Amino acid sequence: RARELTRLLRRILELRLPVIAAIDGHVRAGGLGLVGACDIAVAGSSSTFALTEARIGVAPSIISLTLLPKMTARAAGRYFVTGEKFGAAEAAQMGLITVATNDVATTVAELTSAIAQGSPQG
Repeated sequence: RARELTRLLRRILELRLPVIAAIDGHVRAGGLGLVGACDIAVAGSSSTFALTEARIGVAPSIISLTLLPKMTARAAGRYFVTGEKFGAAEAAQMGLITVATNDVATTVAELTSAIAQGSPQG
Protein backbone atom coordinates (compact mmCIF):
# COMPACT_ATOMS: atom_id res chain seq x y z
CA ARG A 1 0.00 0.00 0.00
CA ALA A 2 2.85 2.40 0.73
CA ARG A 3 4.11 2.17 -2.84
CA GLU A 4 0.63 2.76 -4.24
CA LEU A 5 0.15 5.84 -2.07
CA THR A 6 3.58 7.14 -3.04
CA ARG A 7 2.76 6.70 -6.74
CA LEU A 8 -0.58 8.45 -6.32
CA LEU A 9 0.93 11.41 -4.47
CA ARG A 10 3.68 11.71 -7.08
CA ARG A 11 1.13 11.70 -9.92
CA ILE A 12 -0.87 14.47 -8.29
CA LEU A 13 2.27 16.54 -7.71
CA GLU A 14 3.43 16.08 -11.31
CA LEU A 15 0.16 17.10 -12.97
CA ARG A 16 0.54 20.15 -15.18
CA LEU A 17 -2.92 21.41 -14.28
CA PRO A 18 -3.90 22.84 -10.89
CA VAL A 19 -5.46 20.29 -8.55
CA ILE A 20 -8.12 21.45 -6.08
CA ALA A 21 -9.06 19.39 -3.03
CA ALA A 22 -12.72 19.83 -2.09
CA ILE A 23 -13.06 18.61 1.50
CA ASP A 24 -16.41 18.40 3.21
CA GLY A 25 -15.92 15.92 6.01
CA HIS A 26 -13.20 14.32 8.07
CA VAL A 27 -9.67 13.66 6.83
CA ARG A 28 -7.41 11.21 8.60
CA ALA A 29 -3.97 9.66 8.12
CA GLY A 30 -3.08 9.15 4.44
CA GLY A 31 -5.92 11.42 3.38
CA LEU A 32 -3.89 14.35 4.67
CA GLY A 33 -1.16 13.39 2.22
CA LEU A 34 -3.67 13.81 -0.60
CA VAL A 35 -4.63 17.25 0.72
CA GLY A 36 -0.96 18.22 0.89
CA ALA A 37 -0.36 17.10 -2.69
CA CYS A 38 -3.06 19.42 -4.07
CA ASP A 39 -2.29 22.95 -5.22
CA ILE A 40 -5.39 24.40 -3.56
CA ALA A 41 -7.43 22.89 -0.73
CA VAL A 42 -10.91 24.05 0.25
CA ALA A 43 -12.53 22.60 3.37
CA GLY A 44 -15.97 22.92 4.88
CA SER A 45 -15.97 24.70 8.21
CA SER A 46 -17.06 21.52 10.02
CA SER A 47 -14.28 19.40 8.47
CA THR A 48 -11.69 17.92 10.81
CA PHE A 49 -8.18 16.60 10.31
CA ALA A 50 -5.88 14.26 12.27
CA LEU A 51 -2.63 12.42 11.72
CA THR A 52 -3.93 9.33 13.47
CA GLU A 53 -0.80 7.31 12.73
CA ALA A 54 0.66 8.81 15.91
CA ARG A 55 -2.04 7.08 17.96
CA ILE A 56 -0.70 3.66 16.95
CA GLY A 57 2.97 4.59 17.20
CA VAL A 58 3.62 4.94 13.47
CA ALA A 59 5.30 7.95 11.86
CA PRO A 60 3.41 9.48 8.92
CA SER A 61 6.58 9.25 6.85
CA ILE A 62 5.21 8.95 3.31
CA ILE A 63 2.66 11.73 3.62
CA SER A 64 5.14 13.99 5.40
CA LEU A 65 6.67 14.66 1.97
CA THR A 66 3.53 16.54 0.89
CA LEU A 67 2.55 17.93 4.29
CA LEU A 68 5.76 19.48 5.58
CA PRO A 69 6.05 22.06 2.77
CA LYS A 70 2.48 23.24 3.55
CA MET A 71 2.25 23.20 7.36
CA THR A 72 4.08 25.47 9.75
CA ALA A 73 6.94 23.75 11.53
CA ARG A 74 5.31 24.15 14.94
CA ALA A 75 2.00 22.71 13.77
CA ALA A 76 3.75 19.76 12.14
CA GLY A 77 5.75 19.13 15.30
CA ARG A 78 2.59 19.07 17.37
CA TYR A 79 0.21 17.08 15.20
CA PHE A 80 2.75 14.59 13.83
CA VAL A 81 3.43 13.33 17.36
CA THR A 82 0.09 13.81 19.15
CA GLY A 83 -2.46 12.73 16.54
CA GLU A 84 -4.80 15.40 17.91
CA LYS A 85 -7.83 16.39 15.87
CA PHE A 86 -8.00 19.95 14.51
CA GLY A 87 -10.59 21.88 12.54
CA ALA A 88 -10.70 23.63 9.20
CA ALA A 89 -10.00 27.10 10.60
CA GLU A 90 -6.81 25.86 12.26
CA ALA A 91 -5.86 23.92 9.11
CA ALA A 92 -6.10 27.17 7.14
CA GLN A 93 -4.12 29.06 9.76
CA MET A 94 -1.25 26.55 9.63
CA GLY A 95 -1.22 26.46 5.81
CA LEU A 96 -2.52 22.92 5.32
CA ILE A 97 -5.58 24.17 3.44
CA THR A 98 -6.14 27.31 1.38
CA VAL A 99 -9.51 28.28 2.80
CA ALA A 100 -12.16 27.12 5.27
CA THR A 101 -15.66 27.92 4.06
CA ASN A 102 -19.30 27.27 4.80
CA ASP A 103 -19.97 26.43 1.14
CA VAL A 104 -17.30 24.18 -0.37
CA ALA A 105 -18.99 23.76 -3.76
CA THR A 106 -19.41 27.50 -4.33
CA THR A 107 -15.87 28.30 -3.22
CA VAL A 108 -14.43 25.60 -5.48
CA ALA A 109 -16.53 26.89 -8.40
CA GLU A 110 -15.24 30.43 -7.81
CA LEU A 111 -11.63 29.26 -7.69
CA THR A 112 -12.09 27.12 -10.79
CA SER A 113 -13.53 30.10 -12.63
CA ALA A 114 -10.63 32.31 -11.53
CA ILE A 115 -8.11 29.70 -12.70
CA ALA A 116 -9.90 29.37 -16.06
CA GLN A 117 -9.40 33.11 -16.65
CA GLY A 118 -5.65 32.57 -16.88
CA SER A 119 -3.94 32.24 -20.22
CA PRO A 120 -2.35 28.85 -20.93
CA GLN A 121 0.68 30.78 -22.17
CA GLY A 122 0.98 32.71 -18.91
